[in-house]
Amino acid sequence: MRLETLEASYDTVPRADSTVGAGTAAPRGRTSELMGIGVPPGLRRAGIGTAITRALGHARPEAGVTTTFPSAGNDAAASIYRRVGLQDVGTACIFGADDG
Repeated sequence: MRLETLEASYDTVPRADSTVGAGTAAPRGRTSELMGIGVPPGLRRAGIGTAITRALGHARPEAGVTTTFPSAGNDAAASIYRRVGLQDVGTACIFGADDG
């Protein structure tokens, strides 16, 4: 089994210390999960999250990825996914185990 991870960051100024957002895509077979996409609060609503999402969501068709599975923690994240062309086709149920 091979686990591959892609990361994207967006920098409005070309300096090593000025990354203003980041995210990860984890392709597994024909599906790629988008997760951990974030932009600091003071820099939001400038298209940075959209740029990162677009880069991650469209990064792997040459590797056979046909389905992108975004993990939206809120409506704002879901609206970004829709903005870059992803469509709602279902929901996921995540189970957690209680250690106690």
